[in-house]
Amino acid sequence: MEYLSRSLKTLKEDKKFKYHPRCAKFNLVQLGFADDLLLFCRGEVQLVQILHQQFQKLSAASGLVANPNKSSIYFGGVNQVVQKQIMEIFILPKKVIQFIKTICRRFLWTGDAEPTKKALIAWKRLCSPKAGGGLNFIDVELWNEAAICKLLWNICTRKEKLWVHWIHIYYLKGQAVWNVELKNAS
Repeated sequence: MEYLSRSLKTLKEDKKFKYHPRCAKFNLVQLGFADDLLLFCRGEVQLVQILHQQFQKLSAASGLVANPNKSSIYFGGVNQVVQKQIMEIFILPKKVIQFIKTICRRFLWTGDAEPTKKALIAWKRLCSPKAGGGLNFIDVELWNEAAICKLLWNICTRKEKLWVHWIHIYYLKGQAVWNVELKNAS
């Protein structure tokens, strides 16, 4: 991974390479976590090919290859034509996420993956302790609120973390988190 990291740092001098718009101020191209690797660039075919070539060099030198069944590509603000061209560079399986979600939801609510007309179980009942007739599920809504509060705490106090630094540069721009005006997401 050190080999890949060093070769990606040379992209800074490559006039053809353009960083992802939200990574440019950090010259950020990659993030690695244990056995996961995230690569970033602007959503253009030529730039994705440059990143792919760098990864292929790592594969040739080390014998490490990406597992296509565990790999994904995420697009933001890239038109369908360019997305299709980029996907042709890689051989990745098509994931049918919605289908899997539907089956999981059916199984959770009814205990069977087959479509049925059974009534849904109330979420509050599922979150009740087993002794009270529930399944002791975590109340996701309450957990989500706690997680959001923790993220806000980190944004206010942990400026040494990369993601917090990124939030401060691109969104807060010197303001306190409470003073930032929300933009309409629609």
